[in-house]
Amino acid sequence: MFVTGLSEGSITCSVPPVELDHDAVLNCSFPENLNTTKRDFSVYHYRDDTGDAVVDCWWLKGAMTCSARPEIRYESTVGHTFTITLQNISSSQTGRYACQIANYDQNLIQSCELTILSGLENTCSVTQERSEPSATLTCYFKEDISKTHLNFTLYKHSGAHKQSVAGCWWEQEQRQCRVANGYQLTSNQSQVIKITILEVTKETAGNYSCWHPASPPVHQETFGPEDLDVLMIGLIVGLVAIAILILVAIVLPLKYKRRRKLKTKDNTNNDESQSMVVKDKKVNEEFLVKSVREMFPNMLDDACYFVPPIYFNKVRYKTQTVADQIVYIPEPSDPTDVEHDKAMRQFLNCFYYIPKTKDEEMFVLTQFNYEDYLNNPGADFSEHCLPVPKQKKDKNIRCFDILIIHRYYGLVVGVLKTVSEYDAQTNGDELQIEHLIANDVSAAIQQLNKASGILHHLMKDLKGTPPVRRFLILPNITLSTLQRALRSHKKVYQNLHKCFATVDSPVRQCLCADHLSDPKTPSNVDDRCVSKLTDWWDTLNPTIADISAMTDDIYESLIARFCGPATTSCLDKPRRPESFILPKTLDEAVSLTGDLFERLTLYPDMTDLLTKPRILLAGPPGTGKTRMLALVGKMWLHEGHVVHIINTSKEQSAASVQLKRLLQKAATAQGSASSSEDTVVILNCNIQDKGNISDVINIMKNNAGKKFVCALADDLIPDDHKTAQINEFFQNLHRKFQNLHLWTASCSTNYIPMGGDLHDLRAPLSCPPTVLEKVLKQETISGGMPYSESKYVSPTDGVPVKVFAHKGLQRKEQHNCDSCCEEIVRFLAESLRISAVGGQPSPLQSRDLLVLFEDEVTESTPLIRTLVQSGIPVEVVSNENLEDKLKTENNVAIAAKAGFLCGIKRKVVVYVEGEERRLDNCGRWNRLRGITSCTSQLIVLSSKTPHRVGPAL
Repeated sequence: MFVTGLSEGSITCSVPPVELDHDAVLNCSFPENLNTTKRDFSVYHYRDDTGDAVVDCWWLKGAMTCSARPEIRYESTVGHTFTITLQNISSSQTGRYACQIANYDQNLIQSCELTILSGLENTCSVTQERSEPSATLTCYFKEDISKTHLNFTLYKHSGAHKQSVAGCWWEQEQRQCRVANGYQLTSNQSQVIKITILEVTKETAGNYSCWHPASPPVHQETFGPEDLDVLMIGLIVGLVAIAILILVAIVLPLKYKRRRKLKTKDNTNNDESQSMVVKDKKVNEEFLVKSVREMFPNMLDDACYFVPPIYFNKVRYKTQTVADQIVYIPEPSDPTDVEHDKAMRQFLNCFYYIPKTKDEEMFVLTQFNYEDYLNNPGADFSEHCLPVPKQKKDKNIRCFDILIIHRYYGLVVGVLKTVSEYDAQTNGDELQIEHLIANDVSAAIQQLNKASGILHHLMKDLKGTPPVRRFLILPNITLSTLQRALRSHKKVYQNLHKCFATVDSPVRQCLCADHLSDPKTPSNVDDRCVSKLTDWWDTLNPTIADISAMTDDIYESLIARFCGPATTSCLDKPRRPESFILPKTLDEAVSLTGDLFERLTLYPDMTDLLTKPRILLAGPPGTGKTRMLALVGKMWLHEGHVVHIINTSKEQSAASVQLKRLLQKAATAQGSASSSEDTVVILNCNIQDKGNISDVINIMKNNAGKKFVCALADDLIPDDHKTAQINEFFQNLHRKFQNLHLWTASCSTNYIPMGGDLHDLRAPLSCPPTVLEKVLKQETISGGMPYSESKYVSPTDGVPVKVFAHKGLQRKEQHNCDSCCEEIVRFLAESLRISAVGGQPSPLQSRDLLVLFEDEVTESTPLIRTLVQSGIPVEVVSNENLEDKLKTENNVAIAAKAGFLCGIKRKVVVYVEGEERRLDNCGRWNRLRGITSCTSQLIVLSSKTPHRVGPAL
């Protein structure tokens, strides 16, 4: 059996007990070397049977990438073991941990328990370095104060008098603290409280006590600094039972009076502490704002950004190992997720035209969760002073779907519901449909109300609070249906009216099917749709722009907090091993999209074909044929066979060279005893020369020895003149080698190895839908096979195709037009930041770029010259240098004539149409293959005015 499953054996972990506020080291032990098998893995923390990933690691292009919580340090490498360090342990980090490999049998995963050292009771300590003027008071509590919500106070004693120098209390489940002048609260964990005495003087020396209402008898410690009175700290115990049934009418005023007194005291006696908080906040803000200015350089210059730039679908995969290669196999998606993702893509396709038409500045944030907010501040800012979302009891209320940070209107928050008036479960019953609509509207009202409250809380530290407007997206029902449903549910109508706080009908602030494009063709946004959208937008924002509230500083601050590097989002909560951090900038989106479509993904049952000795894979470009050939070739190499790559064309084939390169890398990784040059052999076979055919057969026989002959033939061109000769060659091979293993691939069904199977591959795998849409607009190709729609959702629709229309102002062809060349290079440098040409780091490199021309291309072609002058190295590939250029690992872009580099995939493809487009079948094939070489961002230089098919970033 060729296909291997997961290795047997258990996954274990170990972590010794530690004291509070100390570091804990957790070791994972795996039954296999993950650096070899390249499996994704995670470390999960379980509290109350709820698992949350504290470390997630995955592989992209053979490199390990990890995401971890701020308090976690982890090793940069993995083998059979993996180690993480949990810093400054508190009670919230105790509990069960488990190390996991993606799609591993849960019965083989053994967890370990992190506990606090037994016998540890409430204790206290005080430390002071001899060279430091300050001292640190530390109180350890056995119970978790964050759960018991006990107030806490630090007292300084002077005889019978005691003075509060630090204290914390709870308001709406959020801890509030204040400290007196000369003290600083430096750690505020669930069981450990640290207060720094900024300067130990005679005034600050004395007796101290840490107190809360449930304090039991505790250990005391004496501290005596040099040249000062004894500084003693202890926990005062045995608090006499407080009369808990005191009348509320008395308690509440006293608490209110006390808090007002504390606040007054802060304003008068705590200037130094307050200034430090302000300073820390300023440092945090400056760091975040500086980062987003680099990420979004035009944020204050009439710019609109979508974050993430494109929408990513919730998809699930299982993994399988074949010849040490991880294969991703899609699984059926949750129908609810599919409907929601489809509706969000339709909405975003349409909404793009609002800022484009009205020239308005805004940031459009999607795929966000409240727990994402400032979840990655970095080690330097882990103790930041910025407000964060409150942990309220309404955790079951979902987050908003879209947040618009508008340059003048403030914040606009929206929720999308997929309820439909054509719900199959209702059988057309209007009353049931209206009931479903009312339920979804009620749920949306709860989400919007929660969003408004949280957003106001997050802005409470800003000097000025911009307004928060709300809207509802119902793409599957019409306005008339919504109005009818609300008339039947008056309470819901009243709640919606109150939620929107409008004097008009709240229905006017709802975006329905009437405003949007046809769901069957969501990217076709016509003028009627744009007009209705802009009218709705004007209704939603009827007042004069809130310039006084939304200043430049507030606008930048909100963008920095929600869209900056300190806030990261992923698709799944909790994250699964195959999850990924959502990108924020276009270059990140292009890079991630390319990674997702280039990784080894196959549809179910495709790996079952690997057991067949002979097969023809037939299908259009981008359907996984070369992937399958490479995978079966790696299996043969893994078993010790020599793999022959047969090239039936007269000239060197890029597909054969690329296939050889993939297999040689696999042979090297597997540590083949012989040279990879000897185990992977290209045979250029002139099928019209019988002598040459005989020589090829003898080479294959000698290389195979006593083992069976293995051969691959990729990219068999659908040529009627060659079909009979190539089929005769395959039949000859079958007669010579009875145990022949021969896999072939073609875009037609003309070639079938004798005794082999024909298998159609029609669903796209390596080509994003946006690029494929460009392909489907091409003319019909004789002998070609049409694409079929996949049963599985793709990771994303992809990046919109970027079309540059040659204006014809210069009397030159578009590929020789200086202004066209400069415009393309500007987009590559400033928007995609390839090789950091724009001055900022980017995940895209020069090697990710492929430039294809329908006309002839040389080093002196203007676009090639312009690219090189801009700092992007480019090499033109020809027959003479084909193998050398494709096998190099240099960070260099490649360029060629369209159709020459078949089988080569790149994240960014610039396709330059010819002045006179070839209309013959060969020209159509070259266009099809060139365009489907793109795994992410397709850029087309066209002599025609581009047809508007959707947003173009």
